[in-house]
Amino acid sequence: MRNAVKKKLLVSTALVSAFFGSMAAANAACVAPEGSNYVCSGKSTSVSITNTEAKNLTFTTEPGFEITGGDGLSINNVGSVEFVDAVNSIIFANAFRSSVSIFNENAADAAVVFRSNGQFSGDIGITNRADAGSATLGVELSEKLNDNSNLALYNTALNGGAATTLSMAGAERGLRVINRSNNGSSSIDILSSDTISVDGGFGIEVSNVAENVNAAEKADATVSIDVKDVHASGNEAIAVYNIAQASGGISAGDTSVYVKAENVSSDISNGVSVQSNTINFDDNFQYAEGSNRTEIDVKNVSALNGTGIFVSSGAHDETNVSVKAEEINAFTGVAANAYGSLSMSDTTSKIIVDTITSGDTGVAAVAQGKTVNQSIDVREVVSSNIGVSSNSDGTTSSANTVNVGEIDAGGSGIYVNNRVRDNATTGDNARYAATTVAADRINAGGDGINLQNSTFSDTSESVAAIAVNVGEIVAGNDGINLRNSSSGGSVSTVVNVDQVNASGVGVLVDASTLSTDQRSIMTVSVGDVNAIGNGVQLENYASNSNGSNISLTVNGSVSSEAGTGVLMTTSGSNQELLVNSRIAGGNGKAIEMRNNNGIATLGLSAGYVLDGAAIATTWGSLNIGNAKLALVGDQDAMLDLTRIDNRSQAATGGGVVNSISGFGQLDKNDAGKWTLTGANNRDINDIFLSTSINAGTMHFDNAVLGSQQTAIGAAAVLFAEGSSGIDTYNGYWGLPAQFTNAGTLTMANGRAGDVFSINGNYAGDGGTLVLDTVMGGDESHTDRLTVSGDTSGQTNVVINQVGGSGAHTVNGIGVVYVGGVSAGTFDLVGDVEYNGRQAIVVGEYIYGLGRGAGQNNGNWYLTSDLRETPVDPEPPVDPEPPVVPVDPEPEVPVIPVDPVDPEPPVVPIDPIDPEVPVIPEPIDPEPIRPVVAPGVPSYEALPQNMLIANNLPTLQQRVGDRYWSSEGKLMIDSGALSANKSAWWGRVEGEHGDIKSAITTSGTDYTYNKFKMQAGTDMLLYEGDKGILIGGFTMHYVNSAMKTSLRGENGYGSGKISTSGYGAGLTATWYGNNGFYVDGQLQTTWYSSDIEAGGRNMASSIKGMGYAASVEVGKRYELKNGWVITPQAQLQYSRVKFDPFVDTYGTTVMHNYADSLDGRLGVLIAKETVKRDAKGKVKSRSKVYATANVHQEFKKGSSVRVGETDFDNRRDRTRVSVSVGAQHTWGKTKYNENDKYTIYGEARVEKSISSSSFSAGAFAGLKIKF
Repeated sequence: MRNAVKKKLLVSTALVSAFFGSMAAANAACVAPEGSNYVCSGKSTSVSITNTEAKNLTFTTEPGFEITGGDGLSINNVGSVEFVDAVNSIIFANAFRSSVSIFNENAADAAVVFRSNGQFSGDIGITNRADAGSATLGVELSEKLNDNSNLALYNTALNGGAATTLSMAGAERGLRVINRSNNGSSSIDILSSDTISVDGGFGIEVSNVAENVNAAEKADATVSIDVKDVHASGNEAIAVYNIAQASGGISAGDTSVYVKAENVSSDISNGVSVQSNTINFDDNFQYAEGSNRTEIDVKNVSALNGTGIFVSSGAHDETNVSVKAEEINAFTGVAANAYGSLSMSDTTSKIIVDTITSGDTGVAAVAQGKTVNQSIDVREVVSSNIGVSSNSDGTTSSANTVNVGEIDAGGSGIYVNNRVRDNATTGDNARYAATTVAADRINAGGDGINLQNSTFSDTSESVAAIAVNVGEIVAGNDGINLRNSSSGGSVSTVVNVDQVNASGVGVLVDASTLSTDQRSIMTVSVGDVNAIGNGVQLENYASNSNGSNISLTVNGSVSSEAGTGVLMTTSGSNQELLVNSRIAGGNGKAIEMRNNNGIATLGLSAGYVLDGAAIATTWGSLNIGNAKLALVGDQDAMLDLTRIDNRSQAATGGGVVNSISGFGQLDKNDAGKWTLTGANNRDINDIFLSTSINAGTMHFDNAVLGSQQTAIGAAAVLFAEGSSGIDTYNGYWGLPAQFTNAGTLTMANGRAGDVFSINGNYAGDGGTLVLDTVMGGDESHTDRLTVSGDTSGQTNVVINQVGGSGAHTVNGIGVVYVGGVSAGTFDLVGDVEYNGRQAIVVGEYIYGLGRGAGQNNGNWYLTSDLRETPVDPEPPVDPEPPVVPVDPEPEVPVIPVDPVDPEPPVVPIDPIDPEVPVIPEPIDPEPIRPVVAPGVPSYEALPQNMLIANNLPTLQQRVGDRYWSSEGKLMIDSGALSANKSAWWGRVEGEHGDIKSAITTSGTDYTYNKFKMQAGTDMLLYEGDKGILIGGFTMHYVNSAMKTSLRGENGYGSGKISTSGYGAGLTATWYGNNGFYVDGQLQTTWYSSDIEAGGRNMASSIKGMGYAASVEVGKRYELKNGWVITPQAQLQYSRVKFDPFVDTYGTTVMHNYADSLDGRLGVLIAKETVKRDAKGKVKSRSKVYATANVHQEFKKGSSVRVGETDFDNRRDRTRVSVSVGAQHTWGKTKYNENDKYTIYGEARVEKSISSSSFSAGAFAGLKIKF
């Protein structure tokens, strides 16, 4: 074998020699003083060195070394050669002669190193051969080769590895490198820093072969090329042939190719061509064991008559192809073939190009293997035929990805055929075929996208998956044509496209699975589609319905000139179509949903327009039982119910124009509001079998919905206006017609009078009914729910007041009318609770909700009369008439022998007339007051609380007494009448009252607690012989906290009033020397009040004013032993008012009047004592006293207006009061009197004559004279 290889190598060497011409011998200009180390100097026409013994020759040059005009440099050696020129030597050969010719061989290792920074003219040929070792060839050229110099390198190892390295500064002629190894690795490494430009022939031609005939080691084949610019006018610019081959059934090595270039061009052939494979000669050139990796990175490629980048790579174990380029201008842009073993290879192909301009196909990629992963990423393609063609073929899995920015193609824009074709048995590993396509814009003369994806496998775990995302497509045929299938597994198809203009079908997607236990899922979303044929045509087939589904979302306008806008056909799977824009069909059908053995759902959202019929069919008939119409989205939209046509002729488009036909179920989903108009009850066939309002709002605008079963979900709202309702054709379908409310049924639109009618039964499931009502009397306008059938369950009722201020009702305001059995309950959602029932507050009234009376006891009414009406006693039963006795017949006397006079007949007694029965008089009940709002008792009592706070004290209570007895005389200068005329004083007062109102509209009683602080100063205004006049100024703070209650209501109507006031006053008092006095008071107070009722704040900071005036007269009479009696009379006028306010329920409360004119007649009896010092002067004085009074109120009390009703209140007119008090003075003044300080106080009780009303209070004061 070795001799055969050697023979081949000798023949090859002879061919190379012939190629470069003969190497003529010349006189030596290189000498070897030491035998093998040559020094080259001087000038010569040629240099020829031949060595036949095994030596390692070295050559170095001296400055000035030059070979010109002859045969150049020729070296023949056995061993190794190293030639180093570092002095810029010149070697120019004659025409058709080689400038450098080196031939080196060795029985063991062989090596050639050639380094030069000089200049060459003429071909350079170097051959290196190792018979039984490694072959190493290294060339380094620092100067660019001129157009007379081809470079040919041949390196071979007959039984070992071969490695060739080349580093050069470019060339103007071609470069050929041949590298071959046996039983060892073979590698080529080329680096060029400048342009390689060839006029005719290859730019760079590389052949690298690693053959393994020894099973001990793998023989790898590696090529690396890193160049700048390469141009070839006669053949391929860069051509790489890289093989790792084996024979004898053993493993080959791995192959690797790396090509990097700046600019590559070829005038007549390929720009870059790479063939790299692992081959087994003994197996019909099938791939031998080993892997392959090919990487091409080129910026710009031009090959107008060839392929810009051509790759053909293959391996048994693993195949990897990577192509990267910025710009390609070629007949075919990229042709990449990654052929891995179908049984073993993991194949990866990755193509990334920025722009491609192609005269035929932009990208043509083929990949095969056991597992395949192929991806193509191109920003822009302009091609005369197909833009991108991608074929992949795997036996276990194949993933094919195409990502394109823009394509302008004369044929199809994108063509993909991806398949997995292993017929594995059930239960084996899964088979997976996945295709992903993305593009921004496609303009194609044929199909925009033509895609085939399939798995041919019996395993149920297999999957065929497609994902397509495209911006815009303009196509001369179909915009998108997809086929996705699996013979034994599941299918997944996802398509998203923004805009399509097609002369065929706009979007055609066909998916299917033959598996009986797997499913096919299709999800498609389209924007604007304009097509001559069908706009969107989707077909999904599954052997059984195992969750298979097809979902289409239409976000733009879909229009077909001659076909159907959207045609969906399924068998064994469900359909879902979501539309939010216009769909038009040139054949009169906007939508046709053909569904066999599945459920079809048509979803409409805001913006939808159906120009043509929307039809759901099954096996050619309307699909009433398994098709639903869903109203979806978060935006507002409308549906005209007159378009619903479920008559049989609608199945073929013969129904109502632009009808919606074949949908038996209506669903309302999502948060938006859908407004229904018209009616679909013109024919029994038109009604829906069921309607489910699941979320958001369904708005009936004078609409009548034909629906057998209707339900409002817990999170949903049915909003009805005008005369709307549900027509169920009760019982036609053999089922009980039913309307169920678990959400909200509302007619609240700010105006009363809407009616929602249910032709069937109503069931409350904790739902809510909301109605607008004018809150007044029985005839008030209101929204109304009318049920022709039965009611059941529980419903909450919310009333929106849209007018009225409350009024007394008799029968009430009818809000729910029931024609059948009224077993349901309607519970009012109120503001307050009264006697365990919810009620709403309207002005001064509260309204409850209850059943009617008599024949109306199945209906529900709002009524403001919530109390039970007293029942009159039964009329007495008339007694039986007396029995009239019957006059007895006179007896005929028996004549005795001796006649005896007969007894006189018994004279019957006249019948006694029975006593006349006492007929009881019916009880006249107290006038029944309507139940008022919880705040009304407090509103009614507010002025009374202010009057209590506004009350004025007596003279004694204000400042105490200035009179003192002095041994039976009244003497000013002796101290009987205090000569110290000016003083400061202050007092505090507390009072509690429990009042039963004498007059009350609402039935209000109250208790109160008053606290008052008052201070003032007295000054002498006048002093005369008959007495003195004292004037004063007062200031005060008062707070009255009142609790109100409503009679007989067990806490309902209870409230709290807190009234605080600040004020000032003036006083004037005449003290006569004879004991007569007159006291006058004037007072003004500013008030602020807060009201609570029913546990909530009704109003805060209610402003008000109060005025009061009082006149009191009395005459002091001294008795013996310090006793004094003083008859008194006082007349006090008080008036208060408050500003209007609006309470928490929106009720306006206004002041009508509130004043008091209260008279008091009484007498004060006092016992005074005086303490004197040893000199007889007064040391202190004390007094205890008691009063008794009769009080009389002369005014009518107070009145407020709540809403439209006046509420009056007054206390009992006549009251009596008693009090006891004490006063003590001491301390010397500047007038040498002993009454500088005075403390005084009193406790009093007041009681009504006619009721249990009473009040009790006390005060204490301090006065200081000055």
